[in-house]
Amino acid sequence: MTSVNANTTTQIHNAVGNSLRIKGASSRGDLVVSASAGVCGLRKKIIPLTATYTVLVADSGSLYTLGTAGGFTVTLPAVADCSGCEWDFVVKVAPTTAYIIDSAANDVHGAAVTIDDAAGDSKGTAGTAVDAVTFVANEAKIGDKLNIFSDGTYFYATAIGSGVFTSITYT
Repeated sequence: MTSVNANTTTQIHNAVGNSLRIKGASSRGDLVVSASAGVCGLRKKIIPLTATYTVLVADSGSLYTLGTAGGFTVTLPAVADCSGCEWDFVVKVAPTTAYIIDSAANDVHGAAVTIDDAAGDSKGTAGTAVDAVTFVANEAKIGDKLNIFSDGTYFYATAIGSGVFTSITYT
């Protein structure tokens, strides 16, 4: 098994002459490669948040935990800088004030599904870009999750919640 550290390049050869070149270039996570099993594991970088924060492009692939009942705003980078970027956000502490994942402009498209909704409703942007996704105070639950990725033109957001229909909103 070979481990690759950030800012190093490792070349791995197998018995029949095939090779795999890996360049570690960030601290987003650990990549472990086994000659017999291929890619064995990629660990996400977990970034605990407890106050207002601006997401970094360099942290693409990370999982942010939202961990203060008082809530706060997380600001996304400019969408034009984010082609290929992806982040996950998960509620670690149920908010009594909202957690807001905010973009600088109306460039977020997406949908939310909540489990505790007898009508089976879902909600989203319906083709009209919005500015923010909100985990609503006193309604969002521990484990509610948001995934955001970008193609450099828009952010695409998918939210899953365990609370009531209004626990995650797009505004």
